[in-house]
Amino acid sequence: GVTGYVAATGRSYLCPDTARDPLYLEGASGARSSLTVPLKFNDEVVGTLNVESPRTDGFGADDLQFTELFSKEIAAALHTLELLTAQ
Repeated sequence: GVTGYVAATGRSYLCPDTARDPLYLEGASGARSSLTVPLKFNDEVVGTLNVESPRTDGFGADDLQFTELFSKEIAAALHTLELLTAQ
């Protein structure tokens, strides 16, 4: 699916219409579009972040840019949490 694709490639994926996208596997019931970005720390994918919308074309370039920036903060926080847990 989309999440596996993003995790494997490390590239964000914007799905404007879930009904027409062969990679899309249903997550949230009624989702018509989705945006998935990798969570990367030191160029390593440590997870993914997926957002879904009930509207077709629910996300644009600004949403993608914001989510990619936000995902960097999440990845850094997860790394910090991992270090604290190891202590």
